Amino acid sequence: MPTCRLHDNGIWCAVKTADPYKQKQVVESMKHEFQMFKDERVVGLQGEILPVYVACGYWDEGNVSFTATTYLDSCKKPGPATQAARPVAVKALQRLHGQGLLHGDIREDNVLLRQVSSKEWQAFFVDLGMCCDATDNSQYEEEISSLIRLFRESDSGSAEMTG
Repeated sequence: MPTCRLHDNGIWCAVKTADPYKQKQVVESMKHEFQMFKDERVVGLQGEILPVYVACGYWDEGNVSFTATTYLDSCKKPGPATQAARPVAVKALQRLHGQGLLHGDIREDNVLLRQVSSKEWQAFFVDLGMCCDATDNSQYEEEISSLIRLFRESDSGSAEMTG
């Protein structure tokens, strides 16, 4: 995802862009994500387990749709090298579930892990484009299982993510 520095407030942002004429499904997902960031259940989680929503709109006379959230630097992806972060990630996902919400797209690129100290981790979930209300408890269990599998399957977690 491209990053830029928004000059009006000096915040580093992760910016998702799409062509509203050629990528209609992506734009619809971005609109849904914008609505989720405004949802009162999500507002209190921003900056803790979710990035902070910054802006959305159009560039280039409406030819480019965008959403921007705070950029989470020095993050790693889940995998065998980040096993120590697994309990923190599970607890973070349970916080989202505690609001009656499913992330909807638990995969390696949507889970970011930051090592705060030698024994402390933070977990963030990005891309709320498929976030939705849960209809039963088995959905929560399925997402937790998907998250735990990410820590077993991939070795890309050892590589630090860069902008």
